[in-house]
Amino acid sequence: MGAMSDKSVAVFRGILLAAAALWAAGCAGDFAVQTARDPSVQIAPGAGYAFRFVPPEEKKAGELDPRVNNTTVHDRIRQAIEKVLAEKGLRLVEASAAKFLVEYRVGISGTPREGVEFRVDSRGDPMRAYSGAYVGGMYGPPPVTAIPTQTTEAELLITVVERPTGKAAYRAIGVDADVTRSDASEQAIVKAVGALLKGLP
Repeated sequence: MGAMSDKSVAVFRGILLAAAALWAAGCAGDFAVQTARDPSVQIAPGAGYAFRFVPPEEKKAGELDPRVNNTTVHDRIRQAIEKVLAEKGLRLVEASAAKFLVEYRVGISGTPREGVEFRVDSRGDPMRAYSGAYVGGMYGPPPVTAIPTQTTEAELLITVVERPTGKAAYRAIGVDADVTRSDASEQAIVKAVGALLKGLP
């Protein structure tokens, strides 16, 4: 009970599509967040929660990547969630006594793209391709080399499920379009989890 379905993931990815496209184009390095709250489920201060851990057979390929599927990353995510929920008045208890189950999923994927190599103009000065600084002469502009690269995208999903009913009381998904040169530092994870759980009562 409380497991996140493939359909739920697809719905949330669809909701993010338009916003993520703009964000990825102009706001690289930011963290795009989308949340959903079921107002029919009351989350009272002092309510107990427990973690619902995702078994390996339910995980997607991106969740099994060793860059995120390791003890350090999962410990940092779990500790960050515990910290934020404690600040909101929720208590970590045994699963049998919990009113809510908290599930998180983290995964990464690579997006191939092409970058353009710097070139040298007729005076020996570096410039970018298509900059217009060199228009040719009888031999035309210098050749441009397209270099295939890959951008790494990361997603973090947190779901708070009411255990007796199985209703998703709160769900938040965050996407960072480019974590290629980032690390999963404790500070970065705390910031991401804080953004995801900001809308939780």
